[in-house]
Amino acid sequence: MFVPVGLSKHRKNLPQLNPVTDRYSRDFIALTNEMRAKMKQELGSSFVYLSDEFYIRIGSDVPPDDYYEGFYQLENGVGLTRDFINRFEAEKTELAGASPRLKLTLVSGVLGTEVLNRYILPHLQGLNGLDISLHRVRNKFYGESITVSGLLVGQDIYQSLWENPLGEYVILPPRVLNHDRRFLDDWTLDDWTLDELEDRLKRKVIVFPESFLRLFGIIAEQQTIALPEVARRRRHQIP
Repeated sequence: MFVPVGLSKHRKNLPQLNPVTDRYSRDFIALTNEMRAKMKQELGSSFVYLSDEFYIRIGSDVPPDDYYEGFYQLENGVGLTRDFINRFEAEKTELAGASPRLKLTLVSGVLGTEVLNRYILPHLQGLNGLDISLHRVRNKFYGESITVSGLLVGQDIYQSLWENPLGEYVILPPRVLNHDRRFLDDWTLDDWTLDELEDRLKRKVIVFPESFLRLFGIIAEQQTIALPEVARRRRHQIP
């Protein structure tokens, strides 16, 4: 498994490392494809896998299912994008009947924006009554070379959103909060809360539940809950 090194701006007195470039990504994909073919012939398994970033950053197609041979490296970021696309394709025909008639703003990092624009938004924007937009957040906290959505921090999300036109609901990426319910910059749900983010943005905020069908269900449920605080607690349950 190969994952591109992530170099933050906080590297004072650390050893010099070269960042992964587009040219390097293309050359490395070609090299590992040769390695995979040889391993497949000799071992019956390709054995070598590249993380999604190598393909997304150069605008290449995300590899098909058989590249991942069972998706055993999902926790390491290998195949997450293909798995997400597959799950979206599986539920796509049901979305028209579940789609809310309102305006949503999706929040994503740089790489996630590329995936959503290419594979997801064209279908969602065709759903009757749904006005959906995508807002890209650049990582100021770690540095703009960090482009994955899971490393976005609370302050960058807020600073990027507050002065922009937003939908009735703002949908955050699924991994911006860890298992301790914290943003990586320690904007916690106990201190700097999602409630506060909503109050400052004057919008309802939901952490994406890994499925647009589930997201639409959460939004539909919101319309049936009379007490605002109960509705808020429900939509702030972390998936």
